[in-house]
Amino acid sequence: MARTIEREIAIEGDLGAPVETQRMAAALIPLMYQDLRRIARRERLRVSAGATLQTTALVHEAYLKLEHAAAFNDDEHFIRPCALAMHRILVNQARDCYT
Repeated sequence: MARTIEREIAIEGDLGAPVETQRMAAALIPLMYQDLRRIARRERLRVSAGATLQTTALVHEAYLKLEHAAAFNDDEHFIRPCALAMHRILVNQARDCYT
């Protein structure tokens, strides 16, 4: 069962506000860092990215992409966009290497 963000961090104001989203993402990263690293490792293997981008760097790149995203409802709603962002980063890097 998914934990809700509200239990993990205090949320005030409009959930759709970019500043609030940044606060939520910043609060979720430390809580879910190991899960994000596991997903990043899996994506690197799945895309066959090799040594082009380290797992930690991939997690950080995904965070930077999602920093200005819409608000997240819960931790699962946060993990999915992170995984998609990681996949896109790896695919874009692979495409850049071969063109």
